Amino acid sequence: MRLPYNKRKRFTQKELDLEQFIERQLNDTRYISRAAMEYLRTLYAEPHHVLCPKGNHTASFRWLWGLNTVLHDDGTNKKSRADHRHHAIDAIVIALTDRKRLLALTQAERYGATVQRPEKLDPPWPEFRASVEQSVAAINVSHRVRRRVAGALHKETLYGPTPTPGEFVVRKPIESLTPAMIDDIRDPAIRQLVIERLASFGIKFGRAAKDKIPKEVWSESLYLVRKNGRTTKTPVPIRKVRLIKTDQTILPIRDNQTYVKPGSTHHLSLFEWEEKGKRVRDTVPITMLEAIGRLQRREPLISRIHPKRKDARFLMSLSAGESVILEHEGREVLCVFITAASTTQQMIFRAVTVSGRSDDNTPIRKQPNTFHGRKVTVSPLGEIRWAND
Repeated sequence: MRLPYNKRKRFTQKELDLEQFIERQLNDTRYISRAAMEYLRTLYAEPHHVLCPKGNHTASFRWLWGLNTVLHDDGTNKKSRADHRHHAIDAIVIALTDRKRLLALTQAERYGATVQRPEKLDPPWPEFRASVEQSVAAINVSHRVRRRVAGALHKETLYGPTPTPGEFVVRKPIESLTPAMIDDIRDPAIRQLVIERLASFGIKFGRAAKDKIPKEVWSESLYLVRKNGRTTKTPVPIRKVRLIKTDQTILPIRDNQTYVKPGSTHHLSLFEWEEKGKRVRDTVPITMLEAIGRLQRREPLISRIHPKRKDARFLMSLSAGESVILEHEGREVLCVFITAASTTQQMIFRAVTVSGRSDDNTPIRKQPNTFHGRKVTVSPLGEIRWAND
């Protein structure tokens, strides 16, 4: 298919005009705002009451009414996007913005300190900030649950089996090697040649080595050493090396001819049973590869039977985005499930209010036996209901 000239030019450009990109995005935002305002005006008998204030107007009212410190107080009195509830605060400000307040704000910004601050710039009522703080604290953030069986089924790298269980080999271009990979080269002769080449450049290798291998190390090709009695005319250059990879999660596909590392976890199932008078818990992670296999075999996507312990009791399943009331550090926290480690069985949660822009983005980690919580559903309106899993 032949692309138009302008589109082909954009695909092949080496530098991006950032200012032009930002201006284009702002123009799109302006158009969407006007279209939304025109639509909302058709829903009310008095359409002139529908306003579309600018972002700097909302920021000014938020600062004048002392709302920047509702979710955090770091002394800067600036808005923080580390908490998802900052959208609710902006919504409150926009809902209370009218033409009289916008006019008073415009006059105050135009004349500055030469005029007295209008009363319209004062908070809407005396205990306004306390009311906002109380309302925002009662918000339960609802997250979108990701249960769809869609996405990458496995990593792109292909692995080869070895006689040792759990050990595989993977091919890597010699230019992509790092000092930490040298000990994993499977062929002893090739590994020794690589070590000698690095030594000639004074480069150290090993697990603790953090420096990268410069490109000039491989500017001259590295050749295999001929075996005794070999009479080949030209030596064979080493283009790729085989590295040993130990991983218990690598699985076969294509009739056990190809091995891959499964992709993301679709969900995990939590089980519990009694053993020697003690409660024992176990998680069974189901990868996206296994999930699509179950659908193809017409099996239930979520199995309530433990693969090894038939007496285990099914507690719940957890998919990315599902909510849990979790007991953490002596209090109950409404959290969202992020993912789980298939090897260590560690479950990773995060408070529902914490956004990806938070500096304090430390997740809450729980093992199956230290997990104390109950799965819930949070409606778009913030209503919490027990999940009957």
